[in-house]
Amino acid sequence: MSPDLDLDHEAFQQMPAVTNDHGVWDDPRDYYNSPKYRNRPGLLRLWAYRLMIGKVNGRVADLRSRASV
Repeated sequence: MSPDLDLDHEAFQQMPAVTNDHGVWDDPRDYYNSPKYRNRPGLLRLWAYRLMIGKVNGRVADLRSRASV
């Protein structure tokens, strides 16, 4: 998705989810279970996340150990 830049207006919209009003929720679980929450990955994407998470966590740990030296 490519954001439209309009220099005649003050606002710049990068992500529609940031500018859409989803209301106020007392309990985050209610929001996550509502139709307004649309970040629901499918089974294929969840499977890919599970495959990659170990490698990503290993790289983060390596970067942190290098930074503390």
